[in-house]
Amino acid sequence: MNIYIKPTLLVLFTLSIFVFGWISRGIYTPSLKLSEDIPIEIVRVIETPAPKKPSLLDKIKNDKTLNVVLLNTLSTYYIGTDGKQGFEYDLLKSYADSLGVELNITTAQTTKEAIELSKKLEIHITSASLAKTPLREKSFNFGPSYAEIQEQVVCYRGMEKSKKFPRDIENLSGVNIVIGEDTSYSETVQSLRDDSFDINATLTSKFSSEELLAKVASHEIDCTIVDSNIYAMNLKYFPEISLAFTISEREQLAWVLADGSKELKADMYSWFNNFNQSGAMAELKDHYYNNVLFFDYYNTKVFYKRVESRLPKYQKFFENAGKYYGIPWRLLASISYQESHWNPK
Repeated sequence: MNIYIKPTLLVLFTLSIFVFGWISRGIYTPSLKLSEDIPIEIVRVIETPAPKKPSLLDKIKNDKTLNVVLLNTLSTYYIGTDGKQGFEYDLLKSYADSLGVELNITTAQTTKEAIELSKKLEIHITSASLAKTPLREKSFNFGPSYAEIQEQVVCYRGMEKSKKFPRDIENLSGVNIVIGEDTSYSETVQSLRDDSFDINATLTSKFSSEELLAKVASHEIDCTIVDSNIYAMNLKYFPEISLAFTISEREQLAWVLADGSKELKADMYSWFNNFNQSGAMAELKDHYYNNVLFFDYYNTKVFYKRVESRLPKYQKFFENAGKYYGIPWRLLASISYQESHWNPK
């Protein structure tokens, strides 16, 4: 008999659990109807997504204003005889025109000042011939590259006759060098010092690269370091400067963009691609840099001497004729210099 007791108890236990579950279901399962005539309506709530926040690009287009910082230098932005000029200014103006907005320009006199101004919330783009260095890329949001340069040591031409004129990095130990603070050049010099090179370089935040080139030309300082495009553009204005050697690898120049400018950067890359493919970039570079390839030290020196000695004798004639015919007198003076070097005979 005992062999049947355990199976019987197991069956009864299982049946009791089933019955208890069935009774509990009837008690606790909610009805889907309040009554036979009034069904409960089940409503699905759909959340409405929050409106998308306008991007920086949207804000620029809505305000119809592009706020930019421009370095006031010959290679970037200046006021010339035809008004606002400069390679980077023209480039920015073309981009602003593509957006259908106006440029609101804040000028900076030095690289350090341009970098400080770029931190202001209202500034969208900073254009100051800034190289994309590894150190800077940790701190700044760079846009697409628009030019390639190399850093060059530029010294007073008169030093070429002495053994003091540097030909390589090892020769810089006894040379008085002044460079801009917070520039890529200061990064280069510090890197060389870390590699145990003895370089006597003074940092300054008072002068731009062009102003330092002027000090080299007058031999107030021995040398400075500038980008290759800056040296090329200023050579005709400062014939007493001379290229010593190149001190860096090739670097890319780019604009610094405000934080949170993902859409602006994407639009800028697309625009740069079209600007390059259309030939507009090549035309712009040719306009500003083609003439720098033709430099003759002797002829340039003679020209500056004759500006002081001969031009004052005939300037009033050029001015009177220019006013009479509606032609800039400097254009008449330039043509006559090409013809005769202001020689009346």
